[in-house]
Amino acid sequence: MYLWKCFDKTSQPSTFTLQVQFMFLRRSHRPLFRFAAFRSLTGHKPVYDIVILDVEATGTSPSSDKVIEVAALKIKDGYTTEQYSCLINPGTKLSEDIVNLTKITQEMITRAPKPETTLGRLASIIGDSTVVAHNAQYDLKILAAEFRRNNIPMVPGFKKYLDESEQNKFIIGDDQVTHICTLALSRRLYPDLDTHRLSDITEKFNLLPPNAHHHRAGSDTIGTARLWVKMYADVTKKLGFCPPLKFFEELMETKAKDVEKFIKTRSKQ
Repeated sequence: MYLWKCFDKTSQPSTFTLQVQFMFLRRSHRPLFRFAAFRSLTGHKPVYDIVILDVEATGTSPSSDKVIEVAALKIKDGYTTEQYSCLINPGTKLSEDIVNLTKITQEMITRAPKPETTLGRLASIIGDSTVVAHNAQYDLKILAAEFRRNNIPMVPGFKKYLDESEQNKFIIGDDQVTHICTLALSRRLYPDLDTHRLSDITEKFNLLPPNAHHHRAGSDTIGTARLWVKMYADVTKKLGFCPPLKFFEELMETKAKDVEKFIKTRSKQ
C-alpha cells in the first residue's frame, strides 16, 4: 500500500485502510509514493532525509504540559526507513478537553510506557534528520522540554528551542536545516485557503478520508506526510527540478506576496 494513493481523487480509503497503511510502514524501505507517479507529474526523483513528526500533549505550554503521544516516519529519498508511534504515560491526569479532542483516555495512558523509554527511542529515530511537522515550533519546543525534563540526550538542534530568543531561527549552521513547517509552507504556497489547519487542508486536497481521526499522532503524521509530498511535487513542477531542503527553509522566511517571485528566481538558477 502506498501513501501516494491519496492523490487519486477517486480513492476514498477507509479508516481501517489508513491503519493498515501505517502498520505496513513498519517494514524498511516502503515507498512513500510511487516514483513513476511522481515522475509523471514532475519528471524528477525526490532527494531528502527527513522525519515526519507529530506530537499530542496535555496542553500547549512546553514548561508545564507533557507529551501523551508521538508518531514519526523517517523517510529517505521517498522511502520510509523507519516508523514509530506510541502513547506515553505523562504521570498526570488528562483534562476533559484533551480527552474530547484526542479521544485518548486516562486508562489508555495509564497503561502506556513512561516518557524516558519512548522519547529516547524517538530521539534516536530523529537523529540529525530534518523534522517536518505541521506547526513545527510547537512540536519541537514541547519535545525539547520533555527531553530536558527526562534527562534524555538532546537531539542535535533541539536545544535552541528551549530559548525563546532562538524561536524564529530555523537552522544550526549554513547548511543544516533542523525543521520544515508545513503550516508555514501552506500559508505561502496556498494563500487563498480560508484556513491552514491540518484537518482542513487534508480535507481540501483529499489527502485523508472524511472520517479520519485528527489530533491523533499516527493519523496526523500520515496527513502531514501526504501534504509534504503534495507540496514537494507542486514546488518541483514550478522549479523544474527537485529542490534541496534548504530551499524550503528560505521559502518559510519569504513573505506570502513574494513567493511566486522567489520561486521564479530560483527556477532560473
